[in-house]
Amino acid sequence: MALYKEIIVNTFDIVFKNTQALLQKLLIPIILISIINFYFPQFISIHSLDLENLNLSTNESIISFILIFMLIILNISIAITTHRIAILGSSSVPKYGSYIFGLRELKFLFKSLIMIIIIAIPIILFTFIPFVGIFIGIFFTIMLSARLSFIYPATACDENVSFLSSWKLTKGHTFLILFSIILFPLLFSLSVGLIYSLAIEFLIKLISPHLNVLYSFLNVFITVFSISALSSAYLYIKPRPMNITPKNVTEPKRDIIKKSKKELHKVVIHDKHKVTFKSLKKELEEQYKKLGFVNIAYNRENAYLLKNSSDDEAYVSLRYEDDEFTIETKKTIEPILKLL
Repeated sequence: MALYKEIIVNTFDIVFKNTQALLQKLLIPIILISIINFYFPQFISIHSLDLENLNLSTNESIISFILIFMLIILNISIAITTHRIAILGSSSVPKYGSYIFGLRELKFLFKSLIMIIIIAIPIILFTFIPFVGIFIGIFFTIMLSARLSFIYPATACDENVSFLSSWKLTKGHTFLILFSIILFPLLFSLSVGLIYSLAIEFLIKLISPHLNVLYSFLNVFITVFSISALSSAYLYIKPRPMNITPKNVTEPKRDIIKKSKKELHKVVIHDKHKVTFKSLKKELEEQYKKLGFVNIAYNRENAYLLKNSSDDEAYVSLRYEDDEFTIETKKTIEPILKLL
């Protein structure tokens, strides 16, 4: 249970910690999706793709294909941006997002199409078995989706992970992946979706029917959480290496930054200094254990949080992101490190 709890905590941590970056970098896709859903709903339904539909002409059906393709591209942009922010940090995406359909997006689309073909095969084959065939096919489809799902965050981060590599990486973690990509997103979407859907319906009746555009924002919000859950699982199973500098690349180490404000202390250390995440964590544990910070709230490859057993507001946190270690303490003394 602790592992599943960690995935949930990490997912919320990814989203809320990067809320501003996500809003800024996903703003254009969200606006475009909202415009399409609001002004052209008749063109993006399933029936609109039927050229024999009596309500739409051939030209209108072509418009439907174009708009649906645009929605697919926009959702790919959202997926890639969210994966990159969750795994590589907000600096891995341009300030206002990347809206050029380049090689990365093309690979993501291509692998998505291959994934659809792969997971469709079991259903087609097993439907020939009477009665239970469809259920066996669905079971294999779910298993394949889980085991091959790492191609998405890997492709978004320009990492060379094939379908076979994803299968090997997820070996022994099938239930964790199923929890991350199906159960948790489903529970989250049902709970949050229900609450906010009621709120949106209330606003629509109270103010204006045009506020149904808020459903687009809600759908993107739920999608971002679902993608972040997969990123959390990916980071757990295939953690991002830290303190690694490419060959023939030298970068001067930046000065250590120390800030204090009331009961809050913050130290930022460039990873070119002679420290590692492990060494800093050990020093913080030794220093603050004596002060009652013995509760480990979470502990993963790039983030660590200690809580005080007698004060819920007091904490000591260590985080690694964008080539910097950030130590933050609240309602306790400032860090005393060998490096300082």
